[in-house]
Formats: sequence, structure tokens, C-alpha cells
Amino acid sequence: MKQEELRKKRNDNRRKLVEKDRKKTNVVDIHPQNTKAHEKKKFELCWQLEQENKKYVTEARFKDKDLRADIYVLDDDEILEIESSQYELEDRKNLYPEHRTWVYPLWDENREVVRLHNL
Repeated sequence: MKQEELRKKRNDNRRKLVEKDRKKTNVVDIHPQNTKAHEKKKFELCWQLEQENKKYVTEARFKDKDLRADIYVLDDDEILEIESSQYELEDRKNLYPEHRTWVYPLWDENREVVRLHNL
């Protein structure tokens, strides 16, 4: 993808967020209600995105949804969500857009990532 196209895609995706969150690209925000394991996983994912030269927003709030994503990848229009329990995922899964959400389950160390298809 050309740099100009990538820049446009990032800006289009940034417009989906509330205005305050649009400005904090590639900054790892810590949410005080999350566990240390949750925040550590978020840092690891952001580190990986940095290595791939991708732009992201953490704790991203969307304008048109009552949703706060752990990580929203502007380059791919994808959400990376870290869940601490299967119950929480089942309870919240319909908030996330299908086929654009990757779930990192902290409750099962053997499962690295799951693509959400409204499980």
C-alpha cells in the first residue's frame, strides 16, 4: 500500500473515534480497572505493532458505539481485545464488530488469539 493511501486509511479510521482519543496515537494508556496481566499483554501487543510500524490507539472509544477497545489498529481497522474470562467475553461479544476483532484470552494460556465470529 502506498504511503498516501495508508495515511488516508489511518485518518478515516481515526475519525471513527471520539475526538479526544484521536490524538493519542501509539501511546500505551493504562486503565486503572485492568489487572497487571491485562496491562502487560496490552504492552506486548503494542510493542509488536511498533515493530510492524503500525499506528494504533489504546483504550479507544468509538463515536457510534458504547465500546472502549483495548487497542484499535488504525492501519487495519481492527480491534485487539484482551479478555480475562470466558464469561466476560460471552457477556460483551456482541459489542465488538465481527471479523474485525481479535481476542487475546488471559484465562487460557494455550490459546494465543481468537478471531471473533460471535462465538
